[in-house]
Amino acid sequence: MVKKIIKMYTCRPSTYQRLHIGNYYTFLFEDILQRYLEYLGYTVIRLTFTDIEDKAIMQAKKEG
Repeated sequence: MVKKIIKMYTCRPSTYQRLHIGNYYTFLFEDILQRYLEYLGYTVIRLTFTDIEDKAIMQAKKEG
């Protein structure tokens, strides 16, 4: 039997601003997708990342 593996790469929000409903929708969709794939018998390897961009660096300097 072939082992069914899915690799998911998902992005987390930028840290320079408050979360909003659009951010939460993305997280919810990713979580439901992962759980559904696991329900179907797949092994899910999930890597989450976020980028550090100029806006985040400027906000951090502003807040000290």
